[in-house]
Amino acid sequence: DSHIGTNGVAALVIDFAWKYIGISLSETPIIMILVLPITGKMIQGILGYKAVYPRKEGLGLFVGTVTKVRVIICYLVGMIFVMLGTGLMNGSYAIKTGVFEQNSLPISAYLILGALKGFVMSVVLFIVAKLFRSYIEKKIGGITGDVMGAGSEVCELMYLLLSHCHFYM
Repeated sequence: DSHIGTNGVAALVIDFAWKYIGISLSETPIIMILVLPITGKMIQGILGYKAVYPRKEGLGLFVGTVTKVRVIICYLVGMIFVMLGTGLMNGSYAIKTGVFEQNSLPISAYLILGALKGFVMSVVLFIVAKLFRSYIEKKIGGITGDVMGAGSEVCELMYLLLSHCHFYM
């Protein structure tokens, strides 16, 4: 896009670099690659629910038309997949780093701890999405498709950052 501008290019470079580094450092990059888009898409309904489109015309006129039931279903399905993916990443991390062998906990405990971590991270993403939406609505008076895309990227990067924090007993 020739209209992206300097800030857009800088944001794109930082986004790609952060994702590349985060995925590269992950113990399970394949699972991370599968979970990341889910974290961004599960909050789309939260960003668009009953939102006002600040322009008189454009492709984002659908903003605000999604139902509460669809928002809840999208978020809960996303949360389930985030919990499963985070549980698998946590279990894999415990095995690869030897934490599993050092403690007398079964691998299922690490999977459950990871799933709980995924639940907490999903709640954090919900809060981040709500805060992001509130900030943007104050700035431009509504939500556009570009804002929804940016919110998706913010939540993906937040998940990537949080996924590298490991908590064990």
